[in-house]
Amino acid sequence: MDICICSGVDIIYGALKTFNIELLETASKVKQFFDDDAQKKIKLLSRFFKNEEDKKRASLSRRSDDPEWFEDLETFAETKEDFMRKRSSGRIQRYFYDTKDKIRNSHLYLENISARQSLNSLLQNFYERLKRDEFFAYYFDRTCSKGAICDNSGLFVCQGLWNNDMCSYIAGDIESDHQINPYTSKEQRVIFCTWNLDHRIERSRNIIPSLIKASEICYRNSNYQINSEYFYDLLFTLKNLKFVHIVCHDKNEHKSAICDFKRIVIKEPFTSERRNKTRFASTLKNSINGVQLKRHKRVSEIYK
Repeated sequence: MDICICSGVDIIYGALKTFNIELLETASKVKQFFDDDAQKKIKLLSRFFKNEEDKKRASLSRRSDDPEWFEDLETFAETKEDFMRKRSSGRIQRYFYDTKDKIRNSHLYLENISARQSLNSLLQNFYERLKRDEFFAYYFDRTCSKGAICDNSGLFVCQGLWNNDMCSYIAGDIESDHQINPYTSKEQRVIFCTWNLDHRIERSRNIIPSLIKASEICYRNSNYQINSEYFYDLLFTLKNLKFVHIVCHDKNEHKSAICDFKRIVIKEPFTSERRNKTRFASTLKNSINGVQLKRHKRVSEIYK
C-alpha cells in the first residue's frame, strides 16, 4: 500500500477544490504561487500580518491605551511621544555636558584666564540656544512634521555609516533589521536604546580640539571670535548627526571627516564692547608681564 505524504500547500489546494469547484482556478494559482520558493513567500506573508498588528499597536499613544509599553519605566509621561521627546533631549544634553567637561579640563582653559572667559561665554551661548531649541526633543517625536528623524508612524530608518549616503543594509532588502519603530512595543523601545546619534565629524577627536584651537587663535588675535554657529551645528544638529543602527556606528577614527579650519573663527565686528575687551586683554597682559618682571628683579637682587 502506497502512502501519500501531502505538503501543507497540497492540503490547502485540496480543501479549496473540495469546498467549491468554482474556486479551482483560484486554488490552482495559489498552489502555483507557493510552489515557487514557498518558504520565502510564507515568511513574507507572516511578516505582512505581523506588520499589520504592529501598526495597530504603534498607533496607540496614551499610557491608558497601551500600559504594557510603559512597563518598567520611571516616568510621568502620559504618552509615548512625551517619553520619546525626553529620550531625545536627554541625548543632546549629555553631548552638551560632556563637551563642557572636556573643555573645562583642557590645558588652555585651566591656564589662560582670557581663553577661559571666552570659552565660558561660548558654553553659556550654547546652553541658551539649546534651551530655545528644547534640546532638540523633536528628533524622536513622530508628531513633529519638521525636524523629526522618524516618519509619522514612528518608524526610524538607519542612515548608514558616517561616510555613506545611506545604509547599505536596507537597500532593496525587505528583511533588514536596520529599521525600527520604538512606538510599537516595549521590546522595540528597549532595542531602540542601542541605536545611536553618530557625529560624522567626531565630537571628542575633532570638534572639541578644534574649538579649543579656535579659542587660542582668538586669544592671540582679538580681531577674531569663535564661530559659535559652526560649532553648534556640528555638536547638536542633523547637519553633522546621523541616526544609525549599532552595526553602522563606526567607532574607529573618522579620518576624512574633519573641521574646516577656515570656519572655526570669524572676524569680530568692531564695537565698543570689542574695544573694551581689547583694552582689558592688553591691561591683563601688561599686569602679568609686570608681575613677572618684579619677580625677576627680586631674584636678581637676592643673587647679587
